[in-house]
Amino acid sequence: MGAYDPIAILMEEHEQFRERLGRFAAQMQALASPPRVPSPVVRQIAEFGHFLARDVDGWHGRKEEEALFPALGSYLPVDAGPIGVMLSEHGLLREHQRSIERSAERLAKDPEAIDALATAESAEHAIRALLTDHIEKEDHVLFPMARSLLSERELDEVAELCQAIDARRASDTPP
Repeated sequence: MGAYDPIAILMEEHEQFRERLGRFAAQMQALASPPRVPSPVVRQIAEFGHFLARDVDGWHGRKEEEALFPALGSYLPVDAGPIGVMLSEHGLLREHQRSIERSAERLAKDPEAIDALATAESAEHAIRALLTDHIEKEDHVLFPMARSLLSERELDEVAELCQAIDARRASDTPP
């Protein structure tokens, strides 16, 4: 395998996601029940939604769904078992991410829409539980399985696909 170890990189990204999720959870927990949501908080919620869409799903998720999972699909069913579970959880994460984005959009228009804040908080709790469990399953079940099933050549192919996704991400201009 080349210098780029896709499994190690994916696991490092998991650590970054855990840290970011922890910071966002702390920000949300620090909020009292305000009569109106201050614009910096609305920005934090919107930025977290963007982080989930771009980094967790659009970048990391693509590496799993377009590179690793198809390679594992030669050995495991894609629509069931570990890969099926991961794909299902990716879908749930997308639903919660969209909920956070909709909440931020609503709060930007109406800072007194406290129900939108409650929706964002609920989505954050769901994401925290989902991602914590999801990352544990990938790090301790799926990724070791990938290391044992995939040949060095297959891991190199996964690495090439992941690097191409990384390169596309690096060339993206932030919104």
